[in-house]
Amino acid sequence: MKYFILVAILSIPSELFACSCIAHDPNEKYDYVYIAELKSTEKISEDGYGNSGYKGYMEIEKILEGEPKTNEVEISPMKGTSCQIDIEIGERYVIYGFNDNVPLISMCSRSMRAKSLGL
Repeated sequence: MKYFILVAILSIPSELFACSCIAHDPNEKYDYVYIAELKSTEKISEDGYGNSGYKGYMEIEKILEGEPKTNEVEISPMKGTSCQIDIEIGERYVIYGFNDNVPLISMCSRSMRAKSLGL
């Protein structure tokens, strides 16, 4: 019986496991928010599982709040996981950031595609 349960669990497709992120506080105050187009990316790391980290360069179209310190972003696409996102050059994003960090684009960050917000 134990083996049956183990086989049953292991045979569930990974797509059925949901991505789990820590919820963002909707009242959290960011130092800056802007809309920008992703112009280019550069691979900066790999974790040994085939997942790569990227640095992205944004062309800022409109500042919604604050004053961005950089047009760079860190991108964590998390390929092959339930948290995978597809990042495309030429796509517009709403970027949320703090002055002491490079903003992040990932499934678990506040930054997101502008079209998902109707922008």
